[in-house]
This record gives sequence, structure tokens and C-alpha cells, in this order.
Amino acid sequence: MKAVNGERLAVLVGLVLAMLAAVPGYYLIGDRERLLLIGAGAVAVAMATLMMWRHSSEAERRRFYRALSRLPIAMVLGLAVALLGHIMGNAGTLTGGWYRWLPWGMTTGVVLQALWCWWRPLTVQ
Repeated sequence: MKAVNGERLAVLVGLVLAMLAAVPGYYLIGDRERLLLIGAGAVAVAMATLMMWRHSSEAERRRFYRALSRLPIAMVLGLAVALLGHIMGNAGTLTGGWYRWLPWGMTTGVVLQALWCWWRPLTVQ
């Protein structure tokens, strides 16, 4: 089994946040089945992340904290891209509600975080 990587843990934390960003939309439209499934999935990923973090070394935990500091930047960029795409696709308006573009933006942020960690891996100091 490969050692736990701090950057992977940070991406998993972003994945949990992206999954939780979909919860308000499912709640507002009354889709209780998907709400339950996304909640259960988020809990499962969070538990797996927590177990991986507990089995990580001290150096990987420092790497995780540094990678986690990149996550808000990636999320804000992802939200900006999703919002811009939503506005451009709706003739310059914000019709459709925030609960539609929020999960798209968070998912885009997770993808940006994963690409950032792949393109510029962290070094432990």
C-alpha cells in the first residue's frame, strides 16, 4: 500500500466540501433521496479522509496543512469560473438560482486544486 499523501488528503477535503455544496439545492427542490445519498457519500468520504489522516506521518500532515491552505484559492477561482459561465450562458443574468452554480463552482475548485497539486507538488520543509 502506498503511503498517505498530504495533497491527496487536501483534495479529499475539497471533495467533501463540493459534495456538501450540493445539499442546499437538493433541499430547496425537495429531492430528499438525493439529499440522503449526497449526505451519506460526504460522510463516507470524510470518514475515509479522517482515517487516512490519522495514519499519516508528521511530515505528510505538514504537507496536508500546506496543501489545505491552497484550497480556498482554488475554490474561489472555481466559483468565479462557474459564475462567469452561468452569467454568459444566461444572457448576462443570474437566473436559475445560486444553488445551481454553487456545486459547479466547488467541483471546478476541486479539479483546480487537484491540477495545482499535480502541477506544483509541495515540498516538506
